[in-house]
Amino acid sequence: MELNPSDSSSHYSLAELMEREGHPSEATSEWRTALQLDGNQQLVSLFDKALRDSGFHAAKQAVSQALLQRMATRAKTSYVSPLGFVELYLQIGDKENALRYLDTAFAEHSSFLVQIAHDPRYDILSADPRFRAMLRRMKTPGAI
Repeated sequence: MELNPSDSSSHYSLAELMEREGHPSEATSEWRTALQLDGNQQLVSLFDKALRDSGFHAAKQAVSQALLQRMATRAKTSYVSPLGFVELYLQIGDKENALRYLDTAFAEHSSFLVQIAHDPRYDILSADPRFRAMLRRMKTPGAI
């Protein structure tokens, strides 16, 4: 963040870490900062409203749903990496669609797949036999 303070991705990553470590107020702050750096006031407003009405988890859900709709629209006319869909579906807890887009990524030989076995964002899928089968197909060390 020190090298490039205007890069939102580091703030999103820090927000994820803060949330996993049990620091919701810091995670909320980092998410809001990231959204502001992205320069989309509509998403910032959506986040703030959902945060006031229902809390941090609902605010993330609302933003993720809005981003999913935008990506789906863009995907009708141009290529959109399955990674974006996977991450947003994981964000909202939609395992089925996350797995569907992981299959798409696998078919495309997407490079991000090498990290999914050890990325905590994918823990939600770890018990699913389809996820474990994908790890085996990729010959991931330690895959069951």
